[in-house]
Amino acid sequence: MDAKASIDYLYTRNDINHSEIIIFGRSLGGAVAIDLATREEYTNKIWCLVVENTFTSIPDMAKVLLGWRMLQYFPLVFYKNKFLSYHKVKQLRIPTLFISGMADSLVPPRMMFELHNRCSSIRKQLLQVPAGTHNETWQIQGYYHSLAMFLQSCRLKNLRPDYDIKMDNVKTESNDLWSTVQTI
Repeated sequence: MDAKASIDYLYTRNDINHSEIIIFGRSLGGAVAIDLATREEYTNKIWCLVVENTFTSIPDMAKVLLGWRMLQYFPLVFYKNKFLSYHKVKQLRIPTLFISGMADSLVPPRMMFELHNRCSSIRKQLLQVPAGTHNETWQIQGYYHSLAMFLQSCRLKNLRPDYDIKMDNVKTESNDLWSTVQTI
């Protein structure tokens, strides 16, 4: 509800560039951001999505936090809020950056990898931060530079769809910006 109200409020303001609205969410906020970005009435209002240390679903996190054996028999109906992000990311079409703190001891980094792999956006990227923990990933050197490079590439891609920016000083599987995995 708050996320929808925030977008609606931004669209009432004339001093904001409505063509470059970025939605960011960390942990549970990432699940809310994914939900918002996949809603039909909001998907065209969002330019980019950035999620950090986000889980695949509430039931998956319950299994991680409380143990698999106890919860394996619980049907989905027992969960009030499910936040089934692993299903919703298949609907994403906007540029999406997945930031994964590889030292996250709360949300397993494999969940971010899974969300990235299931995402249907043609412009998606997984940024792996080796020393990044659940709440402090943003403090690691190179974090903001990588975020800025992703956003700049989205901006350039909008201006010239045939343009592909190359990354400097960043380890990627290839030197192409849209490579699947980047490590800082």
